[in-house]
Amino acid sequence: MERAHRHALEELQRKHQRQTSEMQREKERLLSEETQATAREEIRRMRSFVTGQRSEVILDSNQGRSVCELEVLLRVKHNEVEYLHKEIMCLRNEVQFLNTEKQSVCVQYQDVCEELKVMKERSEREVQTLREHLRLAIAALQEERGLHNSI
Repeated sequence: MERAHRHALEELQRKHQRQTSEMQREKERLLSEETQATAREEIRRMRSFVTGQRSEVILDSNQGRSVCELEVLLRVKHNEVEYLHKEIMCLRNEVQFLNTEKQSVCVQYQDVCEELKVMKERSEREVQTLREHLRLAIAALQEERGLHNSI
């Protein structure tokens, strides 16, 4: 029963770790895609503005804006990109920390497994010794009964 519980717990832990890793990878991928898409769009808009090849969308959204306002907008977007890069670095650091922690837990788990193995072997030896003592005691009792019956 204990083995089944331990096995179930281990399976749940592995499943949780897999799901956490998958979610982390998906989060990083989506964040990266969003950052790249935002950066590409802003670069496209700025290039269009600088070259004077404005599309109707840019004209509509930037109509009446001065160069100064657009520079401020560009700085804001640049700061957003920097923030997202910092967020990515934080997430990578967190993943690295979690991997280190996972390795530590794996080592602890291996140590516990080894300790349990040693305890099991010792218990099996003790059981074997006790069985041998019981066998000898039963043999002695049978021999004693045999002596009583012959008298």
